[in-house]
Amino acid sequence: MPAVAFVGALLLLHRSSTRNLAKRLHATPAASEPFTFVADATGTHDASATAASDLAWSPYTAVALDGDLIVLTLDGGTVRVLPNRSLASGADPQAVVDQIGEWIGLAAQKPMAQPGS
Repeated sequence: MPAVAFVGALLLLHRSSTRNLAKRLHATPAASEPFTFVADATGTHDASATAASDLAWSPYTAVALDGDLIVLTLDGGTVRVLPNRSLASGADPQAVVDQIGEWIGLAAQKPMAQPGS
């Protein structure tokens, strides 16, 4: 019986912390404002009214097409998910995934710069 109570408490705690995280994320201005996401040969670039970031391809480990989503995976397991409908007009999702995969592969082949060189 104590194990059942413990599992019930864990489920309640998990549900509560998930709700709190959702509230905190929703309160973040960048979470609810439109943004532009661009992928090119140098990496990814995103910008909104309150935030912007640039990220080279080297931290990315994979890209995949999953239904109507493009899923970009970074080292450490973090993912960025982009809906196909957000692609530039007329862009073929599979062609986009293939191109991004090529850029990730090229970045993985580049040797790291050695300090002092």
